[in-house]
Amino acid sequence: MLRELPYRAGVIKDDTEYDSRGYAIDSDKIRFVRGRPQAMGGWVTKLTGIQGYGRAAHEWVSIEGSPFCAIGTHTKLYVRSGDRLIDITPERHAASLPADPVATTDDSADVVVTDTNHEAIIGDTVYLRGLTAVGGIQIGGLSGALPGSSFVSTINSRVVKVLHTAHGMVDNDLAYFTGATTFAAITDAELNRAAGHRVKVINADSYQIEVEDYADSSSTGGGTPGFAYTKAYLVKDVPAGGNTIVITAGNVATSTATGGGSDGESSYDISIGNRSKRSTGGGYGSGKYGAGPYGRSGSGVVVTIPLALRQWSMDHFGERLCAAIVNGPIYIWGGIQSRRAEILPNAPTRVLAIIVTPQRYLMACGCTDAAGDFNPLLVRHSDQELIDVWTPAVDNSAGDFLLSAGSTVVGALTRERGPIIWTDSAIYSVRSVALADQVYDRDLIGDSCGLIAINAAVVRDGIAYWITPTHQFYSYAGGKPQPVECPLQQWFTDRLAAVQEGKIVAFADPGFEAIQWHFASGEATENNAYLRPDLAQQRRDAQSGWSHGPWDRPVWAAGFSFPGKKPMAVDSNGVLYEHETGYAADGEPIASKIAYGPVEAAPANGEAGSHRAHMSRVVVDIDCGEPFTLEVNAREYPRGPKRTKVVVVSPTAKKCDVRISGRQIGLVIAPSITTKWRLGVTRGDVSDGPLR
Repeated sequence: MLRELPYRAGVIKDDTEYDSRGYAIDSDKIRFVRGRPQAMGGWVTKLTGIQGYGRAAHEWVSIEGSPFCAIGTHTKLYVRSGDRLIDITPERHAASLPADPVATTDDSADVVVTDTNHEAIIGDTVYLRGLTAVGGIQIGGLSGALPGSSFVSTINSRVVKVLHTAHGMVDNDLAYFTGATTFAAITDAELNRAAGHRVKVINADSYQIEVEDYADSSSTGGGTPGFAYTKAYLVKDVPAGGNTIVITAGNVATSTATGGGSDGESSYDISIGNRSKRSTGGGYGSGKYGAGPYGRSGSGVVVTIPLALRQWSMDHFGERLCAAIVNGPIYIWGGIQSRRAEILPNAPTRVLAIIVTPQRYLMACGCTDAAGDFNPLLVRHSDQELIDVWTPAVDNSAGDFLLSAGSTVVGALTRERGPIIWTDSAIYSVRSVALADQVYDRDLIGDSCGLIAINAAVVRDGIAYWITPTHQFYSYAGGKPQPVECPLQQWFTDRLAAVQEGKIVAFADPGFEAIQWHFASGEATENNAYLRPDLAQQRRDAQSGWSHGPWDRPVWAAGFSFPGKKPMAVDSNGVLYEHETGYAADGEPIASKIAYGPVEAAPANGEAGSHRAHMSRVVVDIDCGEPFTLEVNAREYPRGPKRTKVVVVSPTAKKCDVRISGRQIGLVIAPSITTKWRLGVTRGDVSDGPLR
């Protein structure tokens, strides 16, 4: 007799398999929609070459309608613009090099560069220019003078094309010009920027830069400027003494030599951050920010203070990106693609989180005060519309307030109804009061429900969802925060890599009513697993709708600003994917799974578990375009040995012959395919066996 197998929507891991009572006991890359499991969408590669491990992403749209997505890693800050990856990592240090700073060793690609007081650490990025070849190695890019009128403008555009045969640069190299003259209303100051220009290579003989001025005509000009191009190198070693660095060239030296000339210059990105939390060392807070090697004070003395992993807090103010290193300063990027992000003037020099409020204030949560003293519970905000004005005065509305619950701010988010701020033990709602001497006030709305990590909270449809330091799941829609029932909570706690909990990232799936939390599981050092509650299903049954699985996705963005509005994610190899594109993993099959716990093989008119049953066939109601794997297992007792039948089912098969007997029957459906699948009602042809 064909009987419906009583399977329910959701995965339970915190009970025994037998006690799951029809819920699933395992899953991978599936979601529940209208109570039924289906495959998640596929993904395709959009960009590669992201250096460092992803920590945060933020997207927005410029006034001109250009979509951007900022991506912060533990080493770099990038912006995605269309299908281009722009390196906007701020500059930390720039200097002229001494005469003949380059030393080579015969038959080695390692090069020693003398750069006094560079304060670099291993892994930093250095850009070198203006050097002559030494020992058969050219360090840095070309330098010299451009032919006349090598700049090409387009009317009403900020993009300038530069004509230079065999320039030898790649995307995100830096170009420096001297002596360029104004043309097409593009000023000489813009062309000769001391900070240089990030380039976008067009071909071997041309590249483009972007300036602040809009051209008033399509023309050529700019005079005959001098140029110096950089090449980027990673610092391989920092010998004792602090006056030299070791880099690796693109070829081996043909001799041991010293040289490089007297016109060499260097510039450094901000030093890389900690990949993971460390218990000892120095760093931010041990000296002036940006001074001294990371892990040492400005005096060079090793200190013993806790070091947090490198994290980013980001928001946008109009078309400008505001990006803060957690425990560092706030940087601003105005959308000019040839420029790096720069420190926001007058802002707090050390912050834990930033948000832009609905009233158009930039708010620093956990920050330094006006005197430069750090208070992890101090909240300051800029003047309205003026994010570089932070000192309160009679002619502005800048201000501050203190939080009292907890020991430090952990994170903050903005909602239409106002910001919310988490400490390590509490949550505050921030409201606008618009008083003569006060713009904002705060209400303690929940204690013992703080935030575990800066990016472990997300807002979906006006409701905030987060994980607490005690691994409880919470939501806040107004009133008081409410715990969220999670039948995988203990499973999550047992598998969370404790020293990596600061990397937890929350993501609101834009195409479905669902949240995903990504975390590092077991011995992993980066996020390699996820938890997902489908919220619509959970509203029908608080325990249902959850799923989980392995997934290398440390960073997500909703993708609302880009054409197609596809979610984006970055993996630990620095690849940015566009998701919900087909049902293949960049052309390869996606391994997905739903495994249901054992159900009693009850006869048509009898008590569950009282009879042994024989299942001869399974009728799987599945919408699937490729063959898939079906596993049927049977047990006599909850902890008894399991007998298994595995069959490959054709998408046109009406039934599957399995011929298996037992008192409890379980089912695993595990398609590894490149097409969509969705499971409906599953039935089994069950005949009653003898009584127990």
